Amino acid sequence: MMQDYPKILTGADASRVGFTTFPASICFSPVKNINSEGVAAQKKGVAPAVVASGEADQYNSYVEILRSIGVQVEEAGEKAGETWDGVAVNGGGE
Repeated sequence: MMQDYPKILTGADASRVGFTTFPASICFSPVKNINSEGVAAQKKGVAPAVVASGEADQYNSYVEILRSIGVQVEEAGEKAGETWDGVAVNGGGE
C-alpha cells in the first residue's frame, strides 16, 4: 500500500520522505449513507455522512480556508441550521 512504501526506504531516500496533514474539517467528509442511516448516525453523535452533510461540509471548508487568509465571509443567518430529510446540516460557515 502507498502508506507502507516509506517503510521500505533506507538511507538518503528515507530522509527525504515526509507528509502533510490538514484538519479533517477541510479535507474529509464521507458521503456513504442513505438519509435514514444518516439520521440514525446523527442521533448517536456521529457525522451523518449523507449527500446534504457532505455538501455543507464542502461549503464550510471553503469558508474556513477563505477566513484563514483574511477574507471576511458573512454568516448564513437563518439558513445556518437547516434540516434535510431529517438530517441536520450546517451550511452557514460556522
